[in-house]
Amino acid sequence: MQETPAPFVVYPSRTRMAGLLTASLLFVGIGVWMGVEGASDSALVSVLGWIAAVFGVAGGVWFTKRLVRRDPILIVSTDGIEDHGSAVGAGFVPWDDVSQLRLWVYWIPTFPVRSLKFLAVDLKDPGAFQARRSLVRRGLGRVNQGMNAPLISIPLQFMPRSVNLSVLVREIRLRSNVELSPELVQSAGA
Repeated sequence: MQETPAPFVVYPSRTRMAGLLTASLLFVGIGVWMGVEGASDSALVSVLGWIAAVFGVAGGVWFTKRLVRRDPILIVSTDGIEDHGSAVGAGFVPWDDVSQLRLWVYWIPTFPVRSLKFLAVDLKDPGAFQARRSLVRRGLGRVNQGMNAPLISIPLQFMPRSVNLSVLVREIRLRSNVELSPELVQSAGA
């Protein structure tokens, strides 16, 4: 009889979290500067600066929490996948609810980092999943879908270097027979 594999638990990269915390603080500083200096030049610049500062503070709080508390960002078990990789992570999703896993790449044409990669979790019944979520997470899910993003997208950039795509795909295959898209398998080299 084959032994059930233990859950595969992924913790965020401390180095990447520290870098993102630094970027958030820089965002706050630039936002406050724009908010104060922009007030004399343009109300729009001032408003955009304060919005940037608020988002920078929110990011700073989240990245600080990730640095202080060593909570996993991803757990893959024989029961399902548990996503805590972002402030609006999906939580636990049973394999029976998943139709396919695929690689989703978000292209950013005007940013130094040109693309961000995500593990997209396609669901058999997205409506039922959304109905179980809080009002805020439902709204953010609708925003994601409005941008042609998957309802559940697990950020791969927060993973430690030791957990690359091929390791993640191998660990998922050990614990599930969920369908993997051809481009995910090809990108993982599996």
